[in-house]
Amino acid sequence: LHTTTAAERRTIVFDATHGRGADVGIEAAGSPRAFEEGLTLTRDGGRYVIAGHYTNAGSSSINAHEHINRKHLEIRGCWGSEAGHFLRALTVLEQQAGKVPFRDIGARVYALTELNDALADAESMRVPKALVDPSRH
Repeated sequence: LHTTTAAERRTIVFDATHGRGADVGIEAAGSPRAFEEGLTLTRDGGRYVIAGHYTNAGSSSINAHEHINRKHLEIRGCWGSEAGHFLRALTVLEQQAGKVPFRDIGARVYALTELNDALADAESMRVPKALVDPSRH
């Protein structure tokens, strides 16, 4: 698993965007710190999508003026999904196969009989993503 510091991520994003920040930021980790950090990496006038908080991961400490209003951010929440979302996601996975190390995201696969463990591990954030494979024994 490749890890970076917040300062390294900031440098990567701002170098890649000529100092502007990301046009669209997507928080998908479910971590209050990731939520806060993503706000700082999104450009003025950008859009920020909060997709990782499908459970209560705790409070965050943001300054509405500094992180949102001053930057004119558009913020969208996302809870749940539709079948079309999965089709689009599979298309992206297919297009990016070999370019992005998807297997290295740190997800753990659980058998259906381990469902309670998967839910507990996700809730306590012991794993970044808990995947349940019903065919696994």
